[in-house]
Amino acid sequence: MRRSLPSKFSKLFRTTAGAKFWGELTFADEEGEGGFLAPRRFLTVSRKSTAVAGSVVISPIGDRFILGGHVNYDFVSVFKAYSVDRAAVWTRATKVIDNATGLEKEGVPFPMGTLWITLEPIRQVKDFEISEDILRFVTGQAVQEGDLIDGKRIIRVLNQIGLRVCEVG
Repeated sequence: MRRSLPSKFSKLFRTTAGAKFWGELTFADEEGEGGFLAPRRFLTVSRKSTAVAGSVVISPIGDRFILGGHVNYDFVSVFKAYSVDRAAVWTRATKVIDNATGLEKEGVPFPMGTLWITLEPIRQVKDFEISEDILRFVTGQAVQEGDLIDGKRIIRVLNQIGLRVCEVG
């Protein structure tokens, strides 16, 4: 008769796509690495888990996290976990040809769905005495420069640790 070994993972998580897996969420060391993409928590899962970098997972108490880059050990994977601040409306700009002028112009934005994001501090850009607020956010979705997030245009996208760091102007 086969005996089952007790699992180290006591919490059942699920992705926003519906996949379920067992894992353990821990706090990141406050004294550890700093900076923009410093994780707030770590999610440890079995190497056989369905969790992947860029996905949004939901904890047993309903908190959402975006999973960043991970490290594989013998039997487990440890992901960086960023707490989701909110859901945003994501649309993609389209181009159409103006019949009168024959020139390309912006068309009706195409709805891409809900985008789960982690907001980061706003920075101010001052150019010729005109200041502009730049909002940064982290997401796991395939956003592009020119996409609209809650009606604001993405002006820059960086791919880091399996996530996209975006600036909205």
